[in-house]
Amino acid sequence: MNEKKGLKKLFDFLNSRLIIDKAVDFFLIFIGLLAALSVENYIENQNQEKKYISSLISLHSELETNLLLNDGNNEIKLKYIKIWEDVGEFASNNDFQSYSGLKNIYESKPLEYENKTYLSLDQNAFINRDLLSDIIHMYEINKEVSNSIQDLTISLENLYKMYSELRFIVLYANSEDIINPYSNFNFNFNSFEKLLFIKVEPELKDLEVTGKRILTSIEHELERYNIDIDESKSYSNYYWLANTSYKLKKNDLSIEFAKKGLKKIKNTISSMGNDQKSYYGRLHMHLVENYWILYDNSDSLDFNSFDSLIYNSLLEWEKSNTYNFSCEINYIHYYYENKNYEKFKFHLKEYYLKYSDEKHILNYLQFWQDYIRKEEILNIILEKNPEWTKEYFLNNILQSTTINDRIKKNN
Repeated sequence: MNEKKGLKKLFDFLNSRLIIDKAVDFFLIFIGLLAALSVENYIENQNQEKKYISSLISLHSELETNLLLNDGNNEIKLKYIKIWEDVGEFASNNDFQSYSGLKNIYESKPLEYENKTYLSLDQNAFINRDLLSDIIHMYEINKEVSNSIQDLTISLENLYKMYSELRFIVLYANSEDIINPYSNFNFNFNSFEKLLFIKVEPELKDLEVTGKRILTSIEHELERYNIDIDESKSYSNYYWLANTSYKLKKNDLSIEFAKKGLKKIKNTISSMGNDQKSYYGRLHMHLVENYWILYDNSDSLDFNSFDSLIYNSLLEWEKSNTYNFSCEINYIHYYYENKNYEKFKFHLKEYYLKYSDEKHILNYLQFWQDYIRKEEILNIILEKNPEWTKEYFLNNILQSTTINDRIKKNN
């Protein structure tokens, strides 16, 4: 009997230890699951934060681009105002001058704002919801401004159409009854004025003010993560800013962006991937193009002031194998400005040897006429274009062939 009681105590003791061990196991498993979930949540939060920061940087670049485009649309607005004022003055003075209104309108095509980054944005994963609301509002303003400027363009086209009809009636139709055409013209004139000053101008200003405010908000948001916006942008961000600035003739700004982009590329040309090498070449291409424009527009600086700047970027552009044909043309132009005839001739030959499109270079030949007219240079060109005689090339191909030049020539 005592033996049975002893065995029972032993089994009870072992069972209690087993229960405790199992409880400990369950506790450890629970702790392990919590730890695993915590690690998983941490990694997920880190990935979300990283994606969020990347979105902020890209949005900043896109908004900065749109502010540049908004400057461009303000310039277009001023050109529209000039056309509107001119035809209004001609009509009010009964002085119906010939005017290239449609040509000027078409050459002043409104600029479309960028929205690729915004359209690809994961709004559900955007951490700062208040900032997201501001960004959504900003892109709604972009859309409103685009629509308003398109309406303004149509309004100006209608006004100029009425001016042309009125001019024809007054000058050529000998009509005594021109009340209706004047009435239509005045209606279109006043419609343009109201659309311009009541809608377009305030919207353009709103876009500028709101855009700058949101840029600052994004910069402050990035500061919370110890990120400087200028340091965080990629070479591709800076390339597109340089490209937009170049198209808007903001040459100094384009140079600034291109240099910042090149600083982001740390690799040597031999260790660059194809994408990086392409951007490297295009950034140097923009430097060359901007330097040429600054040189052409300068009254006080001679070529020596730009010589090394252009040449050094040409060398790097050439290494990238990007837009090679354009790079070769810029070499030709460089040696023309450098007054190095032999190098000019060498690179002209190189162009014709390397590139099958002999016609592309024709847009540039008129700038080098004193070299082009030399016999050995003529022979290089005519050898590649046997369908041309020397006289035909000099009198037709080499001369400027813009529409305005042809009109002047025919008159």
